[in-house]
Amino acid sequence: MEMKRRIFGWLWMGCLLTGIVGCSENLPEEEPIPWGPDNIWAVPSISFIFHVLDEDGQDLMNPATPGSYAGARITATFRDTVYTKDYPVDMEEGIDHDNHDGKFFATKMYGLFTSKDSYSGEYHINFSGLPQRNDYENEKIYFSWPDGSKDSITFSNKLTWENYYPVFTGSYYLNDKKVGDEMPMDIITIRKKALDESTLGTTWEPLPLKFYFFLVNEDGKDLLNPDTRDDVASNRITATFREKEYVLNDSVYADTDLPFKGLRKHQQLYNDLFYLTFGELDGMEAYEDEELVLDWGNGQKDVVTFTLKMVMVGGKPTFVRDYKLNGEVVDGERDFPIKKTSYPVFWLRKPLDF
Repeated sequence: MEMKRRIFGWLWMGCLLTGIVGCSENLPEEEPIPWGPDNIWAVPSISFIFHVLDEDGQDLMNPATPGSYAGARITATFRDTVYTKDYPVDMEEGIDHDNHDGKFFATKMYGLFTSKDSYSGEYHINFSGLPQRNDYENEKIYFSWPDGSKDSITFSNKLTWENYYPVFTGSYYLNDKKVGDEMPMDIITIRKKALDESTLGTTWEPLPLKFYFFLVNEDGKDLLNPDTRDDVASNRITATFREKEYVLNDSVYADTDLPFKGLRKHQQLYNDLFYLTFGELDGMEAYEDEELVLDWGNGQKDVVTFTLKMVMVGGKPTFVRDYKLNGEVVDGERDFPIKKTSYPVFWLRKPLDF
């Protein structure tokens, strides 16, 4: 059974809730709200929320639960892209202005992440961010859990228009059993085995390593933005790691299960800043004073030296993570907002004419 739903524009609803006269004084009460082809629609993304319990009903995403999954590697795979729990993903950019006879605000891709319900205290694991404005037909998301089990979500979603209103129909299945046809969905409760000492070793798999680079001047101007420095944006920018060169945005092949994409350029949704990423590298591997060299294509380079390794102390992991930029330890809010993690963010500051 499919269910149709209408999504109403937030801007108009804001006018109604705040009682701003100017929003409605020219509209007789009996007339319909004048939606048209120029409206911008804010619609929720397609999301799936799991409440993971053990055989005794204990919350396995709660770090305090014996055998908890909180520190474990959990993944979701969609269209050959692997999303690791609590690992940041690059967000979708821009506004889609040409989707049939309407347009939508862009949707941020959150990937797979944990959350805690502020009312119930329950911990959840969420997969969120697929644009609902897109059509999907029997698409699958595969979830891999620390106890070795796997689950699949099969879903369909279709967008149609009725008098400039977006109308969505859909269906959603867990392991081929229907669980709903409405978004946002109800929380899905699943049962899993708690981890014990024999499986504890797989619990502490480190996150993959991925580097983020912003390039700005002292006034915060984005030097990767073509409108600021067209010559930098159009340069042949490369990253060199272990004597192999990766050209910006070139396709790469890596004999690994990780989504290694080499050196890529992205743009943030909310502040329009451009940035580069390099990775992902295997978090299980030990790195000792490794070098990653960024060549800006104008004779200037930046060198990141990093050490990353995991050692077990008393059956629990201790992570050693150190990063240097051009030989200097990076450990400040301005230069290194995300410190001592597997996804370091570097703010590279250069003069406008560097």
